[in-house]
Amino acid sequence: MEELNQTTLNDILETVRFIKDNAVTKEEFNKELGVVKGELNKIDNRLTRVESQMVTKEYLDDKLSDLRGDLTILNAQGGYQA
Repeated sequence: MEELNQTTLNDILETVRFIKDNAVTKEEFNKELGVVKGELNKIDNRLTRVESQMVTKEYLDDKLSDLRGDLTILNAQGGYQA
C-alpha cells in the first residue's frame, strides 16, 4: 500500500513538473492574445471593405430586368439582332 501511494505521489509530482515546465505564463498568453486580436481586426477590416464593394442579388436582378426590358424594346423596334 505504501508503495502504491509513493508511485501515485511520484506520478503527481511528475505531472506538476511537466505543467510547470511547459505551461505558458499569463504574460505570454496575453501577448499572443493581443497578436490574435490584431489579426482578427485586420480580417474584420478587409471583410468590411469587401462587403462595402460587393453588389447584392437584388441589385443584379434589377439590372438584369432592366436589360431584358431594353432588349425587348429593341427587338420590337427591329433594332436588335441576336
